[in-house]
Amino acid sequence: MGKYVLPIPEDSISYCRIDPSSSPAKAMGVYLELDLEADPPAVSIEHTMQIDGIPMRVWHGRVRRYVLSPIIDAVEFATDVNNGAFDQLLDRIAAGVKIEWDGNNWVGLAMLDAENAAYELQERLDEYEEESMRSGEVGGIWDAGAWWTNIAIAAEDTGITDKTTDDELCRIAEEATRAARAENVVLYDPESYLRYVRDELRAKKEEEEGR
Repeated sequence: MGKYVLPIPEDSISYCRIDPSSSPAKAMGVYLELDLEADPPAVSIEHTMQIDGIPMRVWHGRVRRYVLSPIIDAVEFATDVNNGAFDQLLDRIAAGVKIEWDGNNWVGLAMLDAENAAYELQERLDEYEEESMRSGEVGGIWDAGAWWTNIAIAAEDTGITDKTTDDELCRIAEEATRAARAENVVLYDPESYLRYVRDELRAKKEEEEGR
């Protein structure tokens, strides 16, 4: 077991979360954060929206942020961290950043070895995205309409008919969300799209009956 600990995520796509402030829907920013004010220094996974500002502790370098891709295998990454894969680099950063009063704020000042370790750490983190790309298991966020391509495919895949109730739609959307996550895909608002599918089927049936 390593010195730094992350919670093991529920599934491999857990770091990919929809940013509610984005349009069209995009993934929230994902960071590995190293809190240098914790005793001992600790890591966490943080998500940010496009509209979020930079927290003061991050701005002043007392918490260090390193970019993660939202499409990486979250379970693999957290397991690697917990097994100590990054202990040496994180220790070098923690040892090489001194928190001092600059006359206005407490700021984290990085020495050369800490800066080098941070660069090496970011390179290592970027490799997880490259691995996801090579594996062919890249998913990410998909609009529900793009996932099913068209109404006919959605109806066939989910079993929705013109008689499907709202409660049934909710259950079907939840099942579709789970099925998509098993393929490393986070579906954006599947319930609304499936309601559209149901309503279009109803309109088509009413049109046919009115002829």
